[in-house]
Amino acid sequence: MEHHYTSKLFYKKYPYKILITHTYLESTPDKMLDWTVSNANKFLKSLGIKYRMYNQVVYKKKKQTLVTVTSSLFLESKQDFDVCYNKWKDLIQLVVAPYKEEHIDFLKDNTEIIIRDTLLYRRYKYVVLFRRAYKEDISDLDNWVDQSFITTPAKKSNAKWLSNSWWPRLYLSEDGDLVLTKLTHGDRIRSITMICTFDDLETTFN
Repeated sequence: MEHHYTSKLFYKKYPYKILITHTYLESTPDKMLDWTVSNANKFLKSLGIKYRMYNQVVYKKKKQTLVTVTSSLFLESKQDFDVCYNKWKDLIQLVVAPYKEEHIDFLKDNTEIIIRDTLLYRRYKYVVLFRRAYKEDISDLDNWVDQSFITTPAKKSNAKWLSNSWWPRLYLSEDGDLVLTKLTHGDRIRSITMICTFDDLETTFN
């Protein structure tokens, strides 16, 4: 079973994920199975568990039809996670949970934060995503970024600009550069993502 730490909330709501895979004969009665989508939904709803689930069902015909169900189950609370983990632990392939439980409120209050081992490219703390209309000329934005960050020797290591896509991205390492970008082109910004490392979290919560 793989274990990973939550880097950001799933669907801006769920800090926990369980990945379950179960293969069984189609002819097996539901009541004999540990996991089917229907049985799982009934169990979760009977306990009032708040969840979201996505499923993939594959049928393979041999002498008898084999059914493989792969389900991603997203959960809100540690209590619900523990209940589901204990019930289906023999079928679980992967779990994703917060690094520490006290980080959950932090994630919920900061939904645009992504937690990683290191900064992006080991350098950048912010990702500014810009809007771009169909065939829009953004040469003015290219020039502004180049003049403000890229061509300044002292700034070379503090910014990275990728404009060859529908969503141009500006990677920044300095708080002041982010403020400048928001003040100058705030109306063109689609989103801002902040990178938070596990070391940052240790500093914040200790």
